[in-house]
Amino acid sequence: MPVAIEVRVARQRELLSLARKFLRRILRRRDPQLLGALKVRKLLADELGLEGELAEAIGGRGER
Repeated sequence: MPVAIEVRVARQRELLSLARKFLRRILRRRDPQLLGALKVRKLLADELGLEGELAEAIGGRGER
């Protein structure tokens, strides 16, 4: 795998990890405004057809 692709993949994994941490923090606090923002992001993820880890990370189709 070329170095540029490896760096990009590593960066994407890092961003997904940060997004998951952020979402867990929001969900623990149960702040109505933040939860509303997550619902909007979920709708956007669904509309844009995002799938997999990215959609999960922003509250899309993989949401429990």
